[in-house]
Amino acid sequence: MKLAEMGQINLDDPVLSHLRRWQFPADSPYRGEVTIAQLLSHTGGQNDHLGYGGFLPGQPLQTLEQSLTLTKDVAFGEPRGWRQFIHREKSLATPGAVIPFCNC
Repeated sequence: MKLAEMGQINLDDPVLSHLRRWQFPADSPYRGEVTIAQLLSHTGGQNDHLGYGGFLPGQPLQTLEQSLTLTKDVAFGEPRGWRQFIHREKSLATPGAVIPFCNC
């Protein structure tokens, strides 16, 4: 939100225009349509179909790019935006590909 307040990003921009490390699959019907605001409000229409129930100790974690590549579109053809609330776990991860949360 700070970047939006500073005018560095527009929340209504397609997230695809800001992604560098990962891109929506070429055959994704949402390619170029999902906005930063939709991801931050959990209305981006993405689902991982994996549950994200946690990871066992000692097991390797997926990278952000690997995790996002496993997404499947689940709301194709349905209206998106502020009028429809679709909670998707991937919506939490995708902004991290746009805005790094730390300089780790």
